Amino acid sequence: DLVTCVSYSPDGRQIASGLFGNGIKIRDSATGTLLRTLDGHKGSVFSVAYSPDGTRLASGSEDETIIVWDADRGTVVEILKGRKGPVSSVAYSPFGTQLAAGFSESTIKIWDARTGDVQQTLKSRAGAVLSLAYSPDVRTLASGSEDGMIEIWDLQTGDLQQTLKGHAGAVYSVAYSPDGKTLASGSKDNAVEIWDCKTGGLLRTLEGHQREVRSVAFSMNGSNLASGSG
Repeated sequence: DLVTCVSYSPDGRQIASGLFGNGIKIRDSATGTLLRTLDGHKGSVFSVAYSPDGTRLASGSEDETIIVWDADRGTVVEILKGRKGPVSSVAYSPFGTQLAAGFSESTIKIWDARTGDVQQTLKSRAGAVLSLAYSPDVRTLASGSEDGMIEIWDLQTGDLQQTLKGHAGAVYSVAYSPDGKTLASGSKDNAVEIWDCKTGGLLRTLEGHQREVRSVAFSMNGSNLASGSG
């Protein structure tokens, strides 16, 4: 099966992977043993994310829904319907109180993770929303889009705070550094860019990949950045 996305559980013991077609597989990270398969979506799974406490797993799919699973039992807790096209990305806030989803129809929806109520709907000006990341202080949400732009949203007001323009292709992944001072982005243009969160300025461009950069992630102490490419 083609794996479209992966997520470690917060304790590092399990890895969830979303599959092209449908389904999610949960494996033991130490042995690789398949623990369970989660079936519920009616289309490819494009994004998976564990809640910070590890009790929930959210998955976004081509079928325009987000399923929240009980991470231990593998049962469905709730199904959130966006009806804004396929779900390209899902992300929990650092404290697990919110769940955000990016849609192909240039929309971001934010739910209260405890009640399942929609708190905000944000309309991107940059095409399909392909990636999302909360800032560590939960004040802003970064979204990477199809047209190469990154939008920074004020979560208190729902207003667009900044637009970062630098990539020459779709932005497949965004990640805040642990201290929240910088933002990394990976793109279809084969590059990784590092941004100053305070000024919105481009600090540096990292080149080396020969194909599109699909994922970026900071180490826990923020000293290293990993990037995965085609």
